Amino acid sequence: MQNKRWLVWITLAGLCVRFGVWFYFRAHTMPLVTTRLPDDALYYFTIASNLAHGHGVSFDGNHPTNGMHPLWLLLITPIFTLSLTKWGLIHSVLVFQSVLDTAIIWLIGSTIYDVLPNAKESNRKTAAILGALIYALSTISILRSINGLETTITALLFVVWFRVYIRIKHESLKE
Repeated sequence: MQNKRWLVWITLAGLCVRFGVWFYFRAHTMPLVTTRLPDDALYYFTIASNLAHGHGVSFDGNHPTNGMHPLWLLLITPIFTLSLTKWGLIHSVLVFQSVLDTAIIWLIGSTIYDVLPNAKESNRKTAAILGALIYALSTISILRSINGLETTITALLFVVWFRVYIRIKHESLKE
């Protein structure tokens, strides 16, 4: 951790940027609904609410539904058990999504750093810093981190998968 202090600062900066965007949309709900939240996010919120209140995996509370990412639905459903307003619940999902996206920043920087063990330390650090910063400050990733969809958990799982793949590959080369 000591040699990755720079990554902590980049990750915190990425979180601050995401929270800044979230605070903007918290105060400007209409642009959030009309430009940032796709229809599918509202379906997720409704299904998660129904599931949290004992109506099963259903959009209308009566008929079962499918066509959603079950892991994302299971991750956001506990939020809908909280005693918040509808907008409070939606904003809580978006904050949760931003926190998950911040974990991606850390994993990208850490993975790039770890994948280059034989590189000169300054090059290793520079590559990892650039990778983490590019993702942390990317408009697309920032806006995606508040869209209410499974895109963030999918990206997180991909980065984790890649990290595990690299580790396994590295171990198999040692043998």
